[in-house]
Amino acid sequence: MHEGRGPALGLLDAAGYRETRLTLAGDDRLLLVSDGLVERGPGGLSTGLDELRAAVAGGPVAPQALLDAVLTALDPPRTDDVTLLALART
Repeated sequence: MHEGRGPALGLLDAAGYRETRLTLAGDDRLLLVSDGLVERGPGGLSTGLDELRAAVAGGPVAPQALLDAVLTALDPPRTDDVTLLALART
C-alpha cells in the first residue's frame, strides 16, 4: 500500500504533490480515497484503514465492483465527504 498526503485537489491555486510512478500488473488495482471514508467510523482512522485494507484485499478485481464492495464493507457515516477512484489494468 502506497500512502501519500497533500492538500485537497482544487483547494489551492498552486499546490505541490509528491509524484509516484507504479506499474499495474495482473490483478493489481489502484484505489484513491478521501479521508472521509476511513476516519469517521466508530474505531477512528487506524481501524478505518485496517478495514479498508481488508476490503480491498478480499474484494473483486473489477473497479466498479471493488468500489461497491469497499463502500458496503466500510459503510461510512454521512457526516463527511467520501470520494473513491479505482483503476485496474485492462
